[in-house]
Amino acid sequence: MEDALLRNISLIMYVFLLDYFFSGVAVKKSKTFLINLIICTIILFNFLSNLFLQFEYLPYINIFLSLFVIASIAKKYFLSDSEIFFWMLFLLAVNFICESVSVKLIQLVILNQLENINTHYSILFSTSLTLLIEILFFFGMRLFLSRKETLHNQINTISLLTMSSIPIISSIILFGFLMSEVNMAINRRIIDVFITMGIVIMNICVLYLYHSISFHQAYINRISLEKKALESEIKYVEEIKKSQENLKQIRHDLRNHFLVLSGLLENEDISSAKKYLRKTMKQQETITDFYTSDPILNYILNEKLTIAEQSEIQVNTSIFISENVKIDHDIIAIIVGNLMDNAIEACTRNNGKGKDITVIIKQFKSDLFIEINNAYLVNERYTRKERQSAGIGIKSIRSLVEKNGGIYHSWTEADRYFASIVLFDVYE
Repeated sequence: MEDALLRNISLIMYVFLLDYFFSGVAVKKSKTFLINLIICTIILFNFLSNLFLQFEYLPYINIFLSLFVIASIAKKYFLSDSEIFFWMLFLLAVNFICESVSVKLIQLVILNQLENINTHYSILFSTSLTLLIEILFFFGMRLFLSRKETLHNQINTISLLTMSSIPIISSIILFGFLMSEVNMAINRRIIDVFITMGIVIMNICVLYLYHSISFHQAYINRISLEKKALESEIKYVEEIKKSQENLKQIRHDLRNHFLVLSGLLENEDISSAKKYLRKTMKQQETITDFYTSDPILNYILNEKLTIAEQSEIQVNTSIFISENVKIDHDIIAIIVGNLMDNAIEACTRNNGKGKDITVIIKQFKSDLFIEINNAYLVNERYTRKERQSAGIGIKSIRSLVEKNGGIYHSWTEADRYFASIVLFDVYE
């Protein structure tokens, strides 16, 4: 009677632990009278089975009752069927782990005193120790899965079933271990067959998870590239807006200049008008340089060269692009802008040594050749090698070039870094 009552108290505590765990990681809870009634029925059935059934049947009954309790409480928190199936197997494995740890601790700590301990006290001690270990496990799991969205980020059913293979094989192994520890007769061959099958299935599932993780990682990398490309386009749009604002300002200034010139000419002050005109033309020459007939690329180059000049970086240019380009001018501007950003950053890190950038953009028949080389710290070949090969900026450039049928190549010579791009058949 005392043993049955003790095991029933243990089940009730397990119910509270499950509710505590799911309440910490689930989003919402359902107040379903039917589910609470089912849980109470399971507790009552557990008490009666411990009273009237033979001891050798109790472990199997406890397994099924534990599964029913886990499923019932999980259902209260609106988990999907596949999630409930996974947590049933996982938490059952956790239960076996706690009992196995409890058995081993008892054997290690009080092995020499087992003969002097009353059976009821030994059951009380082992049950209490198992419950304490379960409390620690559930507290740790809830702490680890404390984010409310963890369980409700939709995981596809196949992935959940795949992950369930590990709790299944763990439960089989631990169940066999526990049965042997309490000297209960079990069919060893059946256990061995289940373990072998479980290991085979588990390795197949590992292959599936490897494939799934690889696919997911590739997807993340693609999203990162697209994000970087989008950021470049946003930056480009902002620069275009800035260019338009500058044009508006120039138009406004020109209007004022025309008014001044008109006033001077009306007063027939030709000498002052000429001086004012020369002064105005000189100011306009310092505002912007002309590199190409493409206004967008011309503006990008002027912006980047202004930044380079502010960082005391010398820039040498050799640029020729005709107007009849089939490829979108935006693409050329984004590629050149990103390459210039990388070159300026590398020169900035050069700590006062040679700071210079060479920009070459030329047409060869129907192809476009772009090369930007810059001084850089030779030590970066080792200290920043991984960041250079895997940088999102370089990946974004490479992806954009390859998408438009071009070739991207980079290399180093002494203390210079070269980035070369060829875009094929871009001229009519």
